[in-house]
Amino acid sequence: MASDAAPGYVGASGTASISVAAQPVRKSLTTLQYGLIGGAAGTLEVLINQPLVAVKNALQERRPVPMNPAVLYRGVVVNAGSIAPITAVQFAVNGCASTGALSRALRARPIC
Repeated sequence: MASDAAPGYVGASGTASISVAAQPVRKSLTTLQYGLIGGAAGTLEVLINQPLVAVKNALQERRPVPMNPAVLYRGVVVNAGSIAPITAVQFAVNGCASTGALSRALRARPIC
């Protein structure tokens, strides 16, 4: 009953028993899911960096550094609205290319 022994156990016969767990099957995401993750990542990036950019701009222009969140986050909606689609497309294309869907599509219908 070598299979019941702990991993790495050497039995009386001198043979080692090693149990190997099955690897879980990883499902790939769809292009839409990659795009949604990219849009969320772009929005989160803007929300994190917006106050840092406001402080940087105030220091460069030799103005007092604002500590009011309304001032620090001024223009965040427009900024997120311009960055989120860009990162969504980047994530979608990268996800499509990494899963091989892009190469399969190009083989099926060549561009040139």
